[in-house]
Amino acid sequence: MTSRSFVVRWFCIFTVLSYSAPAFADERTEARRHFRRGMDLVVAGQVDEGIAELEEAYSILPHPNVLYNIGRAYAEAGRYEEALDYFERYLGSSPADAAEVRGFVASLNTRIENRDMMNAAATGDTPAVTTTTTTTTTPSTGASVRGTVQEIAELRDTAQRLDGLSQILGSPELTRRATSLRALADAMERGNAEAASTSVATGSGTTETGTTTTTTTTATGTTDTGAESGTDASSGVALGTAETDLYEERFVSSTRGAVDPLDAPNSTTIITRQDIRLTGITAIGELLRRVAGVQVMTTGPSETNVGIRGFNQRLSPRVLLLINGRSTYVDPLGITLWQQQPISVEDIERIEVVRGPASALYGANGFSGIVNVITRTPGDDPGTEFSASVGNGGQLRGQLATSGRAGTDGRLGYRFSVAYNQADRFSLPLDTGRVDGHLPTTTTDPNLAPRDTRAYANLTYRLTRNTQAYAEAGTTYMNSDVIAATSVFNDLYVRGTNSFAVAGLQSNWGGIRFFWNNFNIDADQFGLGPFPIDIRWNTYDLEGTFAHGFDTGSVHHDVVAGAGYRRKFVDWTIFEHDYTENHFQGYAQDSIHIGDRVTIVGGLRIDRHPLLSRPVFSPRGAIVGRIGERQALRASVSTAFRTQNFLESYIYTFQPSPLSAFTGFGGGSEVNNARFGTAILKPERILSGEIGYQNSESDVFSVDAALYFNRVQDIIDITTDTTFYSLAETTTNAYPGASGFDRGTNTWVVGRGGFDNLPGVYYVGGLELVARVNPTDGLDIYANYTANLTYLDADGDFTRKRRAPMHQVNTGIQYRHNIADDVGLDLAFDVHAQTRTVWDEQVLAGNAQEVQPFDLDALYLINARAGLRFLEDRMSFGITGYNINAFFGPNYRQHPFTQQIAGRVTGSFSYRF
Repeated sequence: MTSRSFVVRWFCIFTVLSYSAPAFADERTEARRHFRRGMDLVVAGQVDEGIAELEEAYSILPHPNVLYNIGRAYAEAGRYEEALDYFERYLGSSPADAAEVRGFVASLNTRIENRDMMNAAATGDTPAVTTTTTTTTTPSTGASVRGTVQEIAELRDTAQRLDGLSQILGSPELTRRATSLRALADAMERGNAEAASTSVATGSGTTETGTTTTTTTTATGTTDTGAESGTDASSGVALGTAETDLYEERFVSSTRGAVDPLDAPNSTTIITRQDIRLTGITAIGELLRRVAGVQVMTTGPSETNVGIRGFNQRLSPRVLLLINGRSTYVDPLGITLWQQQPISVEDIERIEVVRGPASALYGANGFSGIVNVITRTPGDDPGTEFSASVGNGGQLRGQLATSGRAGTDGRLGYRFSVAYNQADRFSLPLDTGRVDGHLPTTTTDPNLAPRDTRAYANLTYRLTRNTQAYAEAGTTYMNSDVIAATSVFNDLYVRGTNSFAVAGLQSNWGGIRFFWNNFNIDADQFGLGPFPIDIRWNTYDLEGTFAHGFDTGSVHHDVVAGAGYRRKFVDWTIFEHDYTENHFQGYAQDSIHIGDRVTIVGGLRIDRHPLLSRPVFSPRGAIVGRIGERQALRASVSTAFRTQNFLESYIYTFQPSPLSAFTGFGGGSEVNNARFGTAILKPERILSGEIGYQNSESDVFSVDAALYFNRVQDIIDITTDTTFYSLAETTTNAYPGASGFDRGTNTWVVGRGGFDNLPGVYYVGGLELVARVNPTDGLDIYANYTANLTYLDADGDFTRKRRAPMHQVNTGIQYRHNIADDVGLDLAFDVHAQTRTVWDEQVLAGNAQEVQPFDLDALYLINARAGLRFLEDRMSFGITGYNINAFFGPNYRQHPFTQQIAGRVTGSFSYRF
């Protein structure tokens, strides 16, 4: 069977399955459908039908605010006992407005008591009325009792009837009861008057004059602090207005504040928790393969490199990975360790991808985009969960996590997790029996790629309704992992830890935080010679932010501003000595909302780098216009930069040559400048323009399109101009430590190299098309297409560059169906395809380095997963296939110097206690 027929057959099978029986579409989309329908029915007075829809939304994607809305619907319908049940369930989630909700729960209880008393009193001559000895007293002055006009009138009417009965029967008890009812009616009138004067709604913490939901961006994502508010004076029960946009997406990474994705100034993508679970993929980098405009390069089971809109490479330095807004950039190497982060995929709530320059908010290294991983909120989904998987290629994985709340009103939220992961390499670079091969000293098994142990903790403590303190920490112990490295070093076995710690304070006015990143590793090469290195790296960051909204006339402003300090320290064996750098930055952004249709975003960031003679300015401007209720056009212009990392600045080492007696000296920009007077590196720069369109008018179908153009210059890379020393310079050791005979390596140093800003200007143009379809309550289908063209202008000579594929397509299906009582079926199927690429890589040729092109064929990659859920989704089994087309066709290589990607199959099990 050919590879093409295999893909077509499986696509047909999944399509037939998807229409063969009712299923469930994307969880958020389907929950949103039922929620909107339910709210419309409640407003129309069809309470039971509406609440049934709200219950369905909650069963699909539980959210405590749905319980709040159901309780409010029951309360407004006068069904107080049912309302109390839902409010108590809502309080069980320890919401920020717990004190206010308890206040109107008390009011509901008072209402129930008053109603029961009125009903008993209204019977007049019943034994319950004439024989009871209970006396109702006037409410205390500290209580606030309210009631409708009709209820107050009924109380006074009942009191009058009791007076008549007391005169006929001569009963003092009935006279006292009538007096109490009049006092209760008077108290209700006073309570209504007090409520009218203050206009404070206790259900959501905002005044009646405001209608905006307060959303605060925290270290763990966005936390809705309550629904929109308003006091219902006619009902006499202070309840917040029900939320109507509960399941709408909110995107925090493009503006550092929660906004509708339609209002974001950049192209954005959200990978949901459902997407992560259904794919079965456990590597963060691999999850990004389904995103338009993103190039994912897998070099082995333990390493992924990610580029956005071109310029991907081994040790890719131009995409910034954030975890809850914290930079994970490894400054010594200028890379992101996608697979070695202390969090596991089970800890992730969603992944937000911003395509396009992001230095205006995030500074250096957000060159072509950012990826912000937002973890699950501590205390949400309380319980303990365990998962394990095993598969071919030496795969073994386990994860254990627990989450919950403690303290008064559940103010303390926590989540702890530990995990272990290992797998074998796809292939070995050399036969281990070769006499000229060097086995790394950092591993006992060269076939083992990742062997990681992770620990992660996340804590939040709610100080007030809108203020919380938080702390987060984690570590990954690598023993060992394989990194493809760069230049002539292709396989480094790394052993050590990657750790971090965060502490901060967040409010709806901004916040302050401190975080520490640490990288402590030993490494050695698997190749034709040893390359032992030790790295000790620490960064210390202090950041303060301000965020507030205000109005100037009819225009609303959302202002975000901040400043920060970063201290970097690196001690590396390939440096002469350790180095410390101090960095400073500040930024400001204003999102100007003109009416409901137009948003203008303007921002500027200033970064002070110690190796640059002057600050770097990164401006950004965008305009977004709503052309429909859920349609938007956007246009933006933005800039970004990437500065030299420690490797490019301070490396001091000797590189081998084909002749074993000779080596070349490799120096960083600062080292070569001090010794030879060479030019200091300039920061890489990009100027980008984008026009985009989004349409999500329907819950069934959504589209997104973007057309972009980038101008890139001063790209930093290893120099191709190797300078050879003259005989006199070699014999006289004209450059101490960089020429002559080196006793450390027992070789003659005959030349030097380093890093340069490549000449010329790169021009990149591209198109991204994204579509997602939920045709019924049954199916979720996505597809996207990316076109990318890159040209290098070298003094008017334009050359086509093909490092990024010209065409790239991703498509997939998600299918969920309850096949029996308490038995659910999950199916997912993803296809990635891209056209050929050409990599211009440096190699040793003769006694010098030169650039040679390496052509890689077009490739496609298929992933699939099938799973079963039991016990109300608390237990699941699954089978995941990664690159399953490799079992029927060739193994592809995504970089000419890295491993061919092999097929992997994994069986998994999970259980939630």
